[in-house]
Amino acid sequence: MSEDKLDKIISMLREIAKSQAAPAPVPQAAPEPWQVRELTAAEIDPATADGVQVQRDGSAWGTSKGENGPAGALVQEMYGYISKEKDPAMWGRMVVSFGGDEVFLRQCLDVNGKLARYKMHPNVALYMHHTEAFMLLSQSFGNPTPPTAPTV
Repeated sequence: MSEDKLDKIISMLREIAKSQAAPAPVPQAAPEPWQVRELTAAEIDPATADGVQVQRDGSAWGTSKGENGPAGALVQEMYGYISKEKDPAMWGRMVVSFGGDEVFLRQCLDVNGKLARYKMHPNVALYMHHTEAFMLLSQSFGNPTPPTAPTV
């Protein structure tokens, strides 16, 4: 085979290779809501702020009637999920709020299932004694059934 023919074949093969579509990228699964960091008001589409639609972090937003800020401002009505993956710093503060007992905190959250959403922002509960904070958080669950505290 002559060198010219070989160059032509190589050139044709290169053209064929260029014309072929790259393999479709493998779609990545969207992160679970309890893994998505807390969204800010700037990240919320006002069209979805009806107090019902759930955002990708599990929160629900509404608009202020003027009592929680300027009328029409976005207001977080339901916090979403609490998890170590979502916000490690928040999780650490929650553990401290629960007397340093991470196992008990995890049990309290697990009782209601991974998809249980909180109506109260965890920062509100962190200012209170852990028992009161737990009661307030539990009351915000759809199905509150707290485990009993471990006895020493």
